[in-house]
Amino acid sequence: MAKAIAREWLRSTKRLADRPWVFKNKSYQDIRIWLMAVQEYCERNSHLWTMEVDRIKYALGQMAGDDVAPFKDNDRKKMSGALGYKKEIGYERWFMFEQKVTERFAPTHEAERTHKLMKLEKYHGDIRQFLLRMENHKLRLDSRG
Repeated sequence: MAKAIAREWLRSTKRLADRPWVFKNKSYQDIRIWLMAVQEYCERNSHLWTMEVDRIKYALGQMAGDDVAPFKDNDRKKMSGALGYKKEIGYERWFMFEQKVTERFAPTHEAERTHKLMKLEKYHGDIRQFLLRMENHKLRLDSRG
């Protein structure tokens, strides 16, 4: 009986989202994609995250490394008013967190850099390889807006 109930419960519930990766501000990591992954994880596990501030605390916990530590620590202090910091209004709102983290960690001048790389691309006798490299640059430009 218990196995039948468990089987029915598993079939009736939607699949839980995968836990988002730890954001370390590496060149191959895009903060916007990471934010979407965190938001999806929190939405699909909404029973764990009933308040926006809890989602933000979880997201801050999924950030690591020397590049993100100052932002992470400062944001926690301003959100909670801990260690003598003045509690800032709005720091407990997800849309403000998204805005702050995107401004701080989103790639800058990526389009210009990719455009320069496209101009430096040379044809070396294999048209397929050349076109593939150009298409990859174009995709990078399109995804950066």
